[in-house]
Amino acid sequence: MTSEAVWWFEGFWEEDHCRAPVAAYADTGQDPVQVIGRLSKELRQREIKFGRKAGPDCLFVSDPNRRSDREFDDLGPMTMRGILISGAMIDLFTDFELGASQVLELPMYEGLGKQLSSPSGLKQPDLTRPVPGRWGLLHVRERKNSLIDDRCSGVSFRIRKAWMENPPLMAEVPYRNSQTVIGLDATKANAGPDLWFEERIDDVPFISDCLRRAILDAGLRVPTMKWLKQARLY
Repeated sequence: MTSEAVWWFEGFWEEDHCRAPVAAYADTGQDPVQVIGRLSKELRQREIKFGRKAGPDCLFVSDPNRRSDREFDDLGPMTMRGILISGAMIDLFTDFELGASQVLELPMYEGLGKQLSSPSGLKQPDLTRPVPGRWGLLHVRERKNSLIDDRCSGVSFRIRKAWMENPPLMAEVPYRNSQTVIGLDATKANAGPDLWFEERIDDVPFISDCLRRAILDAGLRVPTMKWLKQARLY
């Protein structure tokens, strides 16, 4: 059986011009700045599952001055290390296996409400000013353990959780290095969901070739795809 190709996003979070000035918000009655901070932290924790009582209520344009147009990408990084997706991408995902990952369709508003903090200028979402279109938040919770250390090149490994009994070697992938190679176990990488993170690599999204081709065929706007690199399968 021939293995399907696997791709990874190089520097997904690093390009400021690709990062949508959009944040998640929840009206919990608590201090709004603390709520936004909590959601920002939880978006980085893949084990957290958002629910009705413990998740975002909406999205809002957190820096209206930085992006005057509202034609955000169909998939891309947003403020708080979340992944913003459009209604078209939400529909496309219904044809793919995402496992435990969550696709949360949420209303988006202009961030022109009550002032939250100074000098950053962050304001609450203005519920009278919706942003046109359908939008959502992709919370990638799936992880695979397919990394093969000695098949990687340009990747450094170090123990990050020394307090554990048998701490894993965590991989650190450099930013935009043409010599970087990520080697994966083909059977493990091809099994299961079409979108995931590796257990020992933080913040590097991986996608199946089937999902990559579907996004391209649909003509969706995902600028970060120009930095996709093909993993080597063994």
